[in-house]
Amino acid sequence: MPSITDRAGVSPMTITLHAVPVAKEELEFLRARVDDPAARFNELKCFIDEFQTPKFALRTLITLVRKILVQNVLSRARALLALQPISQADAERLDSLIALKTHQLLGFPHLTVFDTNASLAVEGLARDLNHHIAAYRKMARITLADWQCSINGCVNPLDGAGLDRGFSRYRGRHPSAWITAQQAMGSLGVKLSLRLTDQRPRSDAR
Repeated sequence: MPSITDRAGVSPMTITLHAVPVAKEELEFLRARVDDPAARFNELKCFIDEFQTPKFALRTLITLVRKILVQNVLSRARALLALQPISQADAERLDSLIALKTHQLLGFPHLTVFDTNASLAVEGLARDLNHHIAAYRKMARITLADWQCSINGCVNPLDGAGLDRGFSRYRGRHPSAWITAQQAMGSLGVKLSLRLTDQRPRSDAR
C-alpha cells in the first residue's frame, strides 16, 4: 500500500510501499471486530473477571462502590458495546459476573450490562437507518429491505407483527447488532417500533 515513509533519514513525504497484513473473513475497525459479538463478549468478560475493586481500611460506602462500578466497569462496557453490541443472552451473563462482584462487596443491586447493551443496539439501528450521509443511509435501508422480504415475508421486522419473530439464527447473514436490537424492542412490555414515516416515495409515484 503506498504511503509516506517512516524510515530514518528519509523525507516523510517520500512515497513508499508498505506491506499490509490481511486476515480473511475478518474485519476490524477501531479495535473492534465488525459483526463479531462473540469476540466483544469475550473481551468484556475478561475485563470484568480481572477487574479488582480498591481495598479500603474502613467499610466501603454503597455510594462509593456504585461510583467505582459506574466509572470503571459500566463506562468501559458502554464504550465497547457502542462499537459492537452483543447478544442479550451474553449481556445477561456479564450482568451475572458484575452481580457476583457487587454481592461479594456489599450485596446491593447491580447495574446491568443487559439494559445498556439493548439501548445501544437500538440506538445504533435507528442511527444507521437515518444516517446523515446518504450513501450509508441507503445501504442500511437496502439491508433492511433484504431482511424484510428475503426471510420475513415482506413484513417489517421492526414494527407490529414483525417484532414477534426471533432472528437469532440469521446472525452472520444480517448485522448481529440489528438482530439484538430487534430482539430487545420486541421483549418490552410495550413493544418499541421503528416505523417508516417518510412517505415521499408514495407521493412521487403519483
